[in-house]
Amino acid sequence: MPNVKQKIHDIAKLDSGYVIASLMSKLHDLQLCEDCYQDAILAALQYWPKNGVPSHTKAWLITTAHRKALDILRRGQNFRSKQDLIIYEAQLTAGENTLKWQADEITHRGNVPSPHIPAANIMDDEQLKLIFMCCHPALNRQAQIALSLKIIGGLTTQEIASAFLTSETTMAQRLVRAKQKIKAAGISFKLPHLDQLVSRVDVILSTIYFIYNESYVATKSDALTNVNLANEAMALCRNVCHFMPNNAEAKGLLALILLQISRIDARVNEAGEFVTLAQQDRRLWRVEQVSEGKALLIAALTQQNIGKYQLLAAINCCHADAKHYKNTDWPQIKLLYEQLYKLEPSPIILMNVIISDAQTNLADMDLQYKLLGQLVLIERENELANYQPFYAVKADFQIRLAQISAAIITLDKAIQLTQNTIEIAYLTKKRDQLCLH
Repeated sequence: MPNVKQKIHDIAKLDSGYVIASLMSKLHDLQLCEDCYQDAILAALQYWPKNGVPSHTKAWLITTAHRKALDILRRGQNFRSKQDLIIYEAQLTAGENTLKWQADEITHRGNVPSPHIPAANIMDDEQLKLIFMCCHPALNRQAQIALSLKIIGGLTTQEIASAFLTSETTMAQRLVRAKQKIKAAGISFKLPHLDQLVSRVDVILSTIYFIYNESYVATKSDALTNVNLANEAMALCRNVCHFMPNNAEAKGLLALILLQISRIDARVNEAGEFVTLAQQDRRLWRVEQVSEGKALLIAALTQQNIGKYQLLAAINCCHADAKHYKNTDWPQIKLLYEQLYKLEPSPIILMNVIISDAQTNLADMDLQYKLLGQLVLIERENELANYQPFYAVKADFQIRLAQISAAIITLDKAIQLTQNTIEIAYLTKKRDQLCLH
């Protein structure tokens, strides 16, 4: 039963956008659609452990969610007309084979790990309408991204709050307000005109980036990477590249995802333990994804419109070019992070500037002390108080400088801030080894 429940949890995250988009095409009420989807997940938790996981999970969830909606509408909830209700019921009754076919098509597309940018649309029109609705300019940028993560990425409110470094309560309130604004403003569930795509693409790319980051180190998971969610982010990004073939940042983001996900087989060893970048067997890196990522990056850079994702992809390209960790071009990586900091002066990017600076000369203890001091200044600003990687990085500096007692305390903080089982095990082992000294 625990395995089935975990599978339902994973499916709930992956299929959120598909199911809610299907509901929106008929109901045009985002809150109602989300409620019905949650009811379908609860039904799955009740029935699947007893009766087994259905062969077509997407079709099962879509059909169940539509039937939950129909129950609500029959009980007297507002609908456009009695005739529309009758049509909706007839479509639902007759549409199960169509739903099965659609689910097969979606599953087939979602399981392709790294297709080339297609000549045809790979995303269902209804899903496109959903992502553009969530990214409507009537909402502020943070609300656009948060709502997209919730509805399309299937992330929990807690996971979104973590991504924004805020509390779950605060994020829940923001999501409620965003959905209320969509309803009050009458924001349509439709594709925008082509001339409106440009104004929304930045938010869509930010959303995809957040979804991918959540997949790379999965919150509340026994696996380090949520592969299905990573593939979902990749598919979304490929679709943006298809619709916006001249957008350099879309290519840059896809290149970034490919270059990072190429390392997936090397990030965990046979014992299920986390393997740092420095210790990874680079022969396990996926050559095809590295090659495709590099080609996309070159194509993006030739457009001479440098942005955040191209710089991040270039940084990961430096790692891909190094046959061994010791050959990594850290001065170049530092320059790229400094350029990125000029575009987006965030504490997380500043932390990475410090990391790359430290790696340029690990033997220079004066430099390491100086850089640890810079980390402490960031910590005093309290902007990264809930950001686990910051404390893992700080502990590395303290270990390098033989500040063992301080490093143990810092690692304790890092352990408290992660819910990923593999990450917890890695940090705990590291701390326990220090305690033996």
